[in-house]
Order: sequence, then C-alpha cells, then structure tokens
Amino acid sequence: MRKKNIITLSLLLALSACQTDDTTVPSDASGTSQPELQLPNENLLQGCMRIKLKKEPSDTFDFGDGNLRITRMERTFPYAGKYEERTRREGLHLWYNVWFEGNTTATRAAADASLWDNIEMAVPIRKVVSTAMPEAETRWTAYGTRAGEWLFNDPGLPKQWYYDNPGTESWQEAGADIRLPEAWKEYNGHPDIIVAIVDGGIEPGHPDLQENLWTNNGEIPDNGIDDDGNGYVDDVYGYNFVDNSPAISGHRHGTHVAGVIAATNHNGTGISSIAGGNGSSGSGVRLMNCQILKHNAYMGDELANDIGAAIKYGADNGAVISQNSWGYAADGSGAYSASYIDPAHKAAIDYFIKYAGCDNNGNQLEDSPMKGGIVFFASGNSNSSNPRIAAPADYEPVVAVAAIEGNYRKASYSNYGTYMDIAAPGGSLAAGASQIWSTTIASYGYYEYRAGTSMACPLVSGVAALVIQKHGVGKKGFTPQKLKEILYESAYDLDSYNPDYAGMLGHGCVDAAAALKLDLSNLQPFTLKSNQITDNVLTFKVSGRMAGEGQLTLYNSIGSKVLTLSVHARPSDWQTIDISALSAGYYLLHYRCNGQEAEEKFIKY
Repeated sequence: MRKKNIITLSLLLALSACQTDDTTVPSDASGTSQPELQLPNENLLQGCMRIKLKKEPSDTFDFGDGNLRITRMERTFPYAGKYEERTRREGLHLWYNVWFEGNTTATRAAADASLWDNIEMAVPIRKVVSTAMPEAETRWTAYGTRAGEWLFNDPGLPKQWYYDNPGTESWQEAGADIRLPEAWKEYNGHPDIIVAIVDGGIEPGHPDLQENLWTNNGEIPDNGIDDDGNGYVDDVYGYNFVDNSPAISGHRHGTHVAGVIAATNHNGTGISSIAGGNGSSGSGVRLMNCQILKHNAYMGDELANDIGAAIKYGADNGAVISQNSWGYAADGSGAYSASYIDPAHKAAIDYFIKYAGCDNNGNQLEDSPMKGGIVFFASGNSNSSNPRIAAPADYEPVVAVAAIEGNYRKASYSNYGTYMDIAAPGGSLAAGASQIWSTTIASYGYYEYRAGTSMACPLVSGVAALVIQKHGVGKKGFTPQKLKEILYESAYDLDSYNPDYAGMLGHGCVDAAAALKLDLSNLQPFTLKSNQITDNVLTFKVSGRMAGEGQLTLYNSIGSKVLTLSVHARPSDWQTIDISALSAGYYLLHYRCNGQEAEEKFIKY
C-alpha cells in the first residue's frame, strides 16, 4: 500500500457550519480568486474537500472555530521518496485532502475554509466519469477482409477499420482512418516508451495485454516494502488509487483504451494495436496502470480521490505519455454547469509535462525517449462547442481529442470547438462494426465494441508513441513540443468534410504515415492562412523555429507602421489578430522571433 501522509491532530479541528444548499465557492475576502464551481451536490464527493496550504502545517494546524469535525487530513500528492525534492519544489506537498463529519456540504465547507489566512485555496472534489458512450450490442461482423495484405496475423484486425478504412460498408468512406499500415512496417512500438493509462485498471490476466504491461523492476512483489523508494509499496504493475493498493482491478473502459495502444501484435490472438510491437519478444510500448476507476456491482464505478496523484505517478515512474479518457461528471440535465478544472489536477498535469522522463532537476534521463511528457485528454461526448464542457481537455497545455466516424464526419456525440487540438476515429452510435473493437475484461469475453472520444484519444496516444520511437528512442533532446508540432502538421484536413465545424476539430485527423515522414526542418517557418482578409481577422502560424515570444508589426501601403504586437506563438497553432481597426487596403506583415524574420503581404477588404 501507499505510504500515508496523515497529520495527527492533537485537537479536533473545526469548520464553521453554514447552509447546506450553497453551490458556489466565492472569492476570498482578500480578493484572491477561488475557482468557481457550480454543480449539484451529487456531482461532488461529500464529506471531503481539497485544500492548498500557504505553508507546511504543524501537528496542531488550526482551521478556526465551528462545529464540523475534521477526522482526517492527508496529502493529495503523497510522499514521493526519491522524487520528494521536486514534489516540494513544485509545491505539491501543500495540497491536502480533508475529511469531515456533519451535514455541511463539501462546497460550503470549502467556501468557508477558503477565507482563512493559513489556506491558499479550498475546493470541493468533483466526480469524474469515462468518456465512452454506453456500450452497444456486440456484433461479430467481419468486413473488408484483406487476405494477405495485413502485416500482422491477429484475427480481429479486419474489424479494425480505423487503421485502414476500406470504404466497403455503407457507413464508411475509404481513407477515413489513421493511415497506420505503412507506418507499421518500420515503427510499431518500443519498450522504452511507457504510456500511463489514467483510467480503470487494465485486466491483469488478459492474453493480449500481459506481455506489454509495465513492470516496476525495482520493486519486489508482496514484501510490504517500498523497495525502489518511489513512495509506494509493492507497486509492481502500477497502482490502484481507488483502493490505495498495488492490486489492480480489471475495468472494461481502461482495458479497452489500453488495447488500442498496445495489445500484443502478431501473436495470432485477438486484435492488433498501434504500438504493440512486431511480434518479437519484448517489442511494443509498456502500459502503466494508474487506476482511478473501479467496477462495483452495487454502486457503478468507484473513483479515486487522488486522480492528480495518479497522473503524477506516471511522471515519477518513467511514463512520457499520459492517456486520459475521462472528464468531470455532468449534472442532471446532461450539461456541465461551470468552467472548472480541479486545481490539483492542473498541478499534476503541469508536473507531468515538466518532469516526465527527467531527473529531479529536470534533466533528461539517459534511458528516457523524451525530455518532458505529453498529456492527452478525450474531449467528451456532449456534442457541444463550449470548452467548459470538455474540462479538463480545455486546459491549454493538454492535447484535446475530438472524434470522427468512418466517413470523415464529426461523430454525432463529439464535442468540438476552437480549443480542440486534433481528431481521430471514435466510432458511431450504431451498434457493432462501426465502433472501435478492442480488449475488455474477462467477464465480457475479452473483446468488445465501444464508441466515444474515449476511443479516439488512445488512437492519438498510440501514434504519438510511434513518433517518439522514431525521434526519441536512443536519442536525446526530443520534447513534447516537437511531438505536438509533428502531430499537428501531419494531420489531414477534416474541414472540407465538416463545413459546419470548420476550425473546430483541431488540426485535423491524426495521420500515422504522414507523422513519421514529416521533416520538421523543412516546415514553412511562417504561414499566413490567407492573403485576402474579409473578416477582419489575420490568421497565421509558425513552425518551431519561430515559436515563442515574437513581435508582429504591420505597415500600410506607404510604409507607415500601423500596428505592433507582442505575440506568444506556439508551434503549428493558428494565431488570430483582430485588425478591424485598420482601414481597407494593402499591408505588409513583419514577424520576428528567435533571431529570425518573415514578411508577408496581404490585402484587407
């Protein structure tokens, strides 16, 4: 079990008990902004809240006077052993989960706690759910079988249309897939790449997954000792954050997601996966269990309090990809009520991006294929353009994934919007073959169809693993930013198939073959989307060479400077500038960044 970090209280701590029907956490009295959360109580964990302290607490930490009894106070991000130095440097040791007794709601308790001098932030804990659609009837229909054309001999491969869509069914169009077979010939997964599956647990005994499960070689099983000094005891195959235990419990959703990325290829069993190796022993990426969901026959899914800790666990134990097909629970109307990401989850995501693959000082480890980590999130299934509904996918540092169906069109359920980064096939709501065929738990026959942005997300994570294999394995200096640039630049266009969602499905659909052919050195350093501006919006993007803190200057037709702006440009992301204040006419754009310059002419109508 994980080492506990519980403050032993010498006194019964207390909070002020107030009304129990409040659903808003206000700003504190000093004007410090509290995250706004407006959700029904049933979508929040009751009897528990999360706080961030201003300084490390003592044994007699004082919450003030009141009648709500505090029963336990435990670090949200537990003691991290050999990673404790950087944990404390990033302030993660100041986050605590606080359990209390009484009738006061978690929202009300957090609202009161946020006002006290010794607390920087106090928030209720939001429930999470997977982002798969409800399971549909399974049909064992095979179609488009290409005898002799497949690289691997897995019998379920002809069902996996999203790798190489033949266009033979009424719901298909040829090529609406991730263009995988060509990429497979050279890149099909490498064991140096570890993918953290922040989800339900991966079925431990699954015949198509066992070979590619991550194993903590520094840990001796079942001896009750933290042998490798990472802060967790007996975590040989990852950790179950629901039960606070190293015992992994198989979960349908988590197992399905894992199989898309790294079911064992060419073993004559089940399915093929994107990065599951080439059939030789030891090939394929490694799947790390970071279990946050668990089946319960009476309650539905149980979930972990420590989702942030699960994300951080991946970074501390060698993962460079964090795969997240979950979002926050919706209210009774089916809509999310507020723009909100748990601040502890934000802190964990930032930590993963900064420290995955690195030592305590942020230097790339010798055996790591990337300096820093990349975090993928499914965008959700509410068919909404409101980025608040997609949280945590709407958090800018993560890669937000939308879903398409087998005909290039946006999946009917998929969220969309300008915050989206990339898309991938997620299947349709029709039962059976138009969905995603992957692994599941033993009681459901080890394989099943499912649909959702939950299924699209691991397709992107899998392609990312192939790109890391090419550019990072055995090399130093490959970064998450370079990986994003490759994925975004190589994605194929979806706007022409989805005119009503133009610009709202990210950079397009992930394309494995194109991603592995792309040469970053040959990218256009500066690209103006159009030289004819009719909507008062100037849109451009830059490659990695000209990304960062740049300066954009516009000159009119007689050479007079009319606009100067500082621009923080990310590689391959479209940047927009409002030029409604400029009169119609001809202009010269000058952009400078990293010692390089670019010029483009345009006309505003």
